Amino acid sequence: NGGAQVNLINNALRCANLSVQDIDFIECHGTGTALGDPIEVHAIRDVFMHRKSPLYLTSVKANIGHLEPTAGIAGLIKSVLCLQYKEIPKNIHLKKLNPKINSREAPLQFPTENTSLDPNKKLRCGVSSFGFQGTITHCILESSDTSRDIIEHNLYANRKECYKPNISSLFLKFPCRRESNTVW
Repeated sequence: NGGAQVNLINNALRCANLSVQDIDFIECHGTGTALGDPIEVHAIRDVFMHRKSPLYLTSVKANIGHLEPTAGIAGLIKSVLCLQYKEIPKNIHLKKLNPKINSREAPLQFPTENTSLDPNKKLRCGVSSFGFQGTITHCILESSDTSRDIIEHNLYANRKECYKPNISSLFLKFPCRRESNTVW
């Protein structure tokens, strides 16, 4: 459902207090189907239509295939590595874009070569994943490569009264309210 994907991505951006300009790439679910990929890309296009710089669209499935129930975590791991190494690997099996995908109205790019990201800025990406039962998720990741971030994290994790999140405390962290038609 393209409309649900648009709402989900917009909600993730709003909850993170980010704009479409703040995202460097999207790790798409990438179903690899004639119907699913155009719906996903068109939803992304509709959200990011007014951005000024290119938005790279990638999918781990284009390189290693579908991993069934672990496909979402593979995309998440790939995205973390892209942020860490500041590079997006090329979509090695992308030879021809699905003709039903219309990305001309937005600055979307599908990397066919390894693409370096700006090493001097904090990078952010969106990661989408879809489940068999219609569950859709979209999370936003941000690079953290300063010594201060690492030190603060280690100090925080080593406290005796270590914070142990549970589902109710996680919802308290977010300024957004969960909507019944949105999963995040």
